[in-house]
This record gives sequence, C-alpha cells and structure tokens, in this order.
Amino acid sequence: GASKNVHLPNMELMTVDEFMPLAEKNATKVDTIMGERPNVWVYIHGPGHHDALTASREASKLLPAAEKFLAIANIIDPKKMQYPFKDFDEAWQAKIYPDHGWGGHDGDITDNLFKENLVKSRTMGQNLLNKGLDFLSARIKKNEKLGIPVVLFNSLSWERTDPVSVSLDFPKGSMQRVAVFTADKKEVSSQSTNKTYYDDGSLKSVDLTFIAESVPSVGYTTYYISNTKNAIASITKKASISAYENPFYKVTFEKGGIAQVHDKELKKDLLETDNLKGGEIFTLQSVGNGAGEFGDVQQVSMVDFDKMSRHDPEWVILENGPLYTKYRLEQEIRHAIVRQDVTIYHNLKRIYFNTELRNWSGELYREFRTAFPINMKNPEIAHEVPFGSVRVGKDEIKTAGERYTPLCKDVHPRAIIDWISATDTEVSVTLSSSVAAADWIDPTAHNADKAVLQHILLASRTSCHWEGNEYSQAGNHDFHNVFTSNKAGSLEGQRIAKQENEPISVVVYPETSTRSFLPESLSFFSIDSDNVMITTIKKAEDSEDIVARMYNLKEGDEKVNVSSYFNIDSYKQTNIIEENPIPVAPELKVGKYAIETFSFDVNK
Repeated sequence: GASKNVHLPNMELMTVDEFMPLAEKNATKVDTIMGERPNVWVYIHGPGHHDALTASREASKLLPAAEKFLAIANIIDPKKMQYPFKDFDEAWQAKIYPDHGWGGHDGDITDNLFKENLVKSRTMGQNLLNKGLDFLSARIKKNEKLGIPVVLFNSLSWERTDPVSVSLDFPKGSMQRVAVFTADKKEVSSQSTNKTYYDDGSLKSVDLTFIAESVPSVGYTTYYISNTKNAIASITKKASISAYENPFYKVTFEKGGIAQVHDKELKKDLLETDNLKGGEIFTLQSVGNGAGEFGDVQQVSMVDFDKMSRHDPEWVILENGPLYTKYRLEQEIRHAIVRQDVTIYHNLKRIYFNTELRNWSGELYREFRTAFPINMKNPEIAHEVPFGSVRVGKDEIKTAGERYTPLCKDVHPRAIIDWISATDTEVSVTLSSSVAAADWIDPTAHNADKAVLQHILLASRTSCHWEGNEYSQAGNHDFHNVFTSNKAGSLEGQRIAKQENEPISVVVYPETSTRSFLPESLSFFSIDSDNVMITTIKKAEDSEDIVARMYNLKEGDEKVNVSSYFNIDSYKQTNIIEENPIPVAPELKVGKYAIETFSFDVNK
C-alpha cells in the first residue's frame, strides 16, 4: 500500500454551448469519420410496425408542407393568420415521441402509445396544412363562370406534373357531362369512375382523374370542373391483357406478374424475370427481432417460400380510358391474399403500383416483399437518406465498432426515405417506396450479380425482450410505389419518387373572399438550381424572418437564386438551428452535398 502522487486534469462542469467553442479553439487534432452507418434496427422501425411507421412517414411530409403554406399565409396577413408555433411544437413532439423502447416487456402498451403519438402527428399535420390551404384558396381570384374551381397546391420546390384524382358531388340536374378545364379555358383529358346518377339522369357523384401539368414550385394552380356538351373526344386506348404500350414503355404481362418493361426512349429491357416477375409479391420465413442487439440484421430464409407466379393468376383490366389503363392481379399465397393494381398513364413515363395484403393471418416469423429484378450486371445501387443519398459500397463507414463487426457496405436491408435505384452506365431505374425498408440482394440466391430491388412490406418478428410481444400485425395492409427510368445521372427519377410520397394537395370549390387578389396560378418560392432541394420554409423561431433549409444533391458547388412572389429585402446564412446569422449576397452558395440554412427578411 505505498502512496503515489496522482495528477488529474482540472475538470469543470459546463453545458455543450459552453464546451464546443472551447473545444474548437483548443483542439489540435480531431479525427473525422465520414460515411453512412446503415440502420441495423431496420426491421423494428419499419416492417415490424407498418401502420405506426406509415403514420410517421406521412407526418414527415404533412408537417413541413403545413409549415410552408402557413408561413406564406402569415406573410400575407399576419393578424388573421398568426403562425401556430405552439401547434407545430406539439405536432413535432408527437412525431419524435417514439424512442428506443419499441416492444419490450408489456410491449403492446408501449407500441400502441408510440403509434398513438405518430397518428396524432399525422392528424395534426393534415389539419394544419388544411388551415393554410383554405386560407390561401379563399384569397385566389377564381372565375366560377368556368365551373367548379379546384385548386392544386404543390409543396415541393420544383415545378411538377402529376395525376390528380378528385371526388365530386353535384346537385340534382346540374351536371350531365363532366369536363376539366385550365384557367385559360383549355380542356384537358380526364377519366371518370364510380359514377352515380339521379333519377333524371344527371350526375350525382363521380371520381375524376386528370393530369395536372407544371404545377408551380411551392405554389398552386387552378382548374375548373364544368358541365359541357362539347367535351373533347374521349379516345380510349385499345387495351390488351398481355401487353400495354405508350410512347415511353412497352409492358408485357404474364401470369403472376410483369414479364418485361421495355424503355422505348433508352432502347433497353429493364427487367430480368426468369425467377421473380416485375412487381411480384413473395413471402419467406423471417425469424428475428430486428432490434440490432445482435450486431447484424437477421436475414430471411426460403422456408415455406411462396410467390404470386407459382399460382398462375390471370391479369384483368379494371379500367381503360383516355387517360390511363389499370390492371389487377389477385391471388392467395401463404397466409394472405395479395391484390395488386398497376396503373399506366398514356402520357407519363411512370408505372404506378398499389398493393394490398388482405386477411393477413399474423403468422409468426413471416415476411412479405415486392420484387423488381433489374436487367443490369452489377449496377450501382443507391438509396435516399435524410438530406442526401447513399451509394452502396461507396459511401458507408467501414464498420460501426464494438459488437457491430459486419462491414457496413454489406448491411442489408436498408432504411430509406423515398426511393432506391439501380444504375449502369446508361440507365437509372428508380423505385419509390411507401415503406421504410428496402433491399437489392436476391434472397432466393438466384443470381448474385443481378440486383432485385425490393420493398420489405411486412415482417412478423418479435421483440428482443425475452418477455416481449410479437409484431404480428394481422389484418389488411396497403402499400404504393411508382417505377420509372431515366438516363444515368438524371435526378428525374428521384423527383418522381418524392412526388409519389408527397402528393399534390387538392382543395375543391373553396370559399372566395370578397378581397381575393391572388392570381389563378402562382409560385410563392422557387429556386434556379436543379441540383438543390428545399426541405423547409418556415417562420423563424427568434425573429420575424422566414427560414429556408436546402441541400445539394451533387458533388459540385451550387449557386442558388431564390425567386419569390414576396419582396426579399435581405439574406442571411445561419447554422442548422437558426443561430449565428451572417449577411450574405442574394446569390446563395450551397457547397457539394451541403445542407444549408438561410433566413430572409420577407415583406408582402
């Protein structure tokens, strides 16, 4: 027990705000780790809690959209439309309420509480968005002589073209033949379904679909629904159960799935369907808990494997009209009935999939996936992450450390935001996703050098707690995605995927204020860089400024000019939490792959 002199460093308790400036000033060397650490908890955060995560993903679109349009409404009339900071705080707190504790002991209670908060955030997001849209719609000067006004709002930061569907009810005798017109009185092609009639033969209700073209960035446009005797001729495309063709694609159908999608512009067959068909639903054994305590994602096995094409179901044509053709495939496979609708628009380079798992039994340790086997040898796989994308095998850190020993480039499935893609030297195929998990490695081990893009729809795994609950999720589940292809290097596929997950907001027959002054079509904010996306436009926390957050998708520096309906008197750059504003020139600079936050002094 000899005593020794021990010289300990002086230590002082301080907050992070106090510590970080000192660390920055005194640090001589700071090791930097760059790269993606894939989420090995992906099963518990997505396929294990589909309904809860769907609410979360939809809230993540609705709340920023509401922030944008309520900030705009506040600029227009700050007295009548005060920015609802308290409501947004409550909604965002509900959105991020779920934490490390999914499942566990008495996990049903925990999971339901988490789900309740995510549903609350989605509901509040929709209500806040509706509040902003109703306010703005009432201030648009509308020409009701043209018909029933339908105002379409685009919350994304680029001009977009998308299908829009509206459900309409009419007074008796008011509508005989429905048509859609632009504000400059040009009729656009439309397609009607679910028509009901009064006893006098007039339309009582209808679901109407049309293509809204060039809807302005962070803005709106107005269409009109009119009763007309001289509707444009409805030229219905000749439909076939075995094949479909438009200017962009030739699609071949066979029993159980899509046999081929041929890109006519790029002269390439996009699928290789000798094992799994395009869009095919299949099921495997999925033993695991998905919580990450084991170091790597537990993989599926081929036990009791089943797929749609094993049963040779036949396609049927549900709808065929001047705008689109809709196909349906329905088949019972192990433990569920699969119903898949495929919609192809005659003048859009996209294929839409709506998939239902019906009467899912909740059988433990089962998983459902979709398959899109891509006709490319060793393509580059990429997927979206917050504020950017990850190229598999290129952008990950080496390993995560401690017990997480697998190479990060090999971790799969992956947690994604809106899309996953496969790209070779010429073509990029992009698949949007309504679910949180995706894969590209063929779990049937059919062909190792070919990618099979997959959505992980549902997995009935268990909690990692020895007394935890099962994630059975019995019942019905709905999913949707869009499939598209473009030249390699194009961002168009990413945009189409994000449009699918953040659809145009529709306001039918809004009130019109006696002091309406806004034009029938308008962009409130837009930027001139195709490589930059705006994620946030909101009221600043600590000033009267408007805050805009944006990120650069490309490797080069970008110069960004903001155009606005409003007057922007000054520009400042802040950090991501809106601190330390520095005046900057109107031509904003966004570095390679950078996330930047700016504040604007905006006046009506």
